[in-house]
Amino acid sequence: MIKQIDEYLSKKPLFSGCILVARKGEVLVHKAYGFADFEKQIKNTIDTRFSTASAISKPMTAIATLQLIEHGILSLSQKIGLFFPQYKNENITIHHLLNHTSGIPNYLMIGKAIDNTKEYRPKEIINIVHNKGLRFIPGKKFSYNNTGFLMLGLIIEQVLGTSYEQYVKENIFAPAGMKNSCFERENLENTAKNHIKGKQGTFFHPSLLYACGEVHSTVEDLYRLDRALKENYILSEASVNMMEEPSYSGKWITVGYPWLIKNQFDRRSIAHGGTHPGGYVSHFERYLDDDITIIVLSNNMVKHATFSMKELGATWISREIAEIMFSQKLRFWQKYL
Repeated sequence: MIKQIDEYLSKKPLFSGCILVARKGEVLVHKAYGFADFEKQIKNTIDTRFSTASAISKPMTAIATLQLIEHGILSLSQKIGLFFPQYKNENITIHHLLNHTSGIPNYLMIGKAIDNTKEYRPKEIINIVHNKGLRFIPGKKFSYNNTGFLMLGLIIEQVLGTSYEQYVKENIFAPAGMKNSCFERENLENTAKNHIKGKQGTFFHPSLLYACGEVHSTVEDLYRLDRALKENYILSEASVNMMEEPSYSGKWITVGYPWLIKNQFDRRSIAHGGTHPGGYVSHFERYLDDDITIIVLSNNMVKHATFSMKELGATWISREIAEIMFSQKLRFWQKYL
């Protein structure tokens, strides 16, 4: 099986990044491919950092929020008007922010109102978004939303009087043993450069990532986080279950807080992908009943199949590795949804 995975990846010459595959606590594959810097021909190593984008940054914000709920500082039913007065007349709760059902517009999808190259403070972004009104009645629909997680980061800061980044370092990175994880604005040492089709990717200001996608890490550190959740180092079993159980179910999607809950190969899984517009793509997935974890981090946004979308390349790679693990095939669309 390990040989099969290695042979599969050897046939993906455009893949640049790192992969970790583990089963029941045993790491089966932990390898680097491609280049951290294409221009200088500097290779990726297993210790290279990548932007995790949403794949881990959003679950990490959810973990931080649930930790505060465990300590009685926040609650799922708490209305966000307490923290954001401009929303005091809207029936939006922390629950709605965690599972993308708030109805608040996604600030990365409101056209020219946000300049991707400019630095913003989170409160500035919220004021811009508030002027756009709500897209739907809170709780009625799912709409993937960075704004909700930006708000959760600010809520954490308001109730604790410390920075979101400092809280995550002390209460998630440290207890999980994530020694090679950081935030993009703080440290780019040993981080692979972002590329799109092998060329230097576009600049995207890290202030726009904040609690939605700013974490940089290694596949090994992300596996440490996976084990910390599995073994309840950083969250109680009840809170981990809350993350992994449906909090919204629609025709095409089921989500927890904020894991996408899947049923691939007739097996339950929790998953989250990530896309950094500058060229990083990522995917994390654990098949719950088998305790198989697949982590893919890439610094080269490319298509890996004719009809696939380049922004979901890490998801595609992850699902094809899973096909090898389970000796089963997925339908085309299941490889990136």
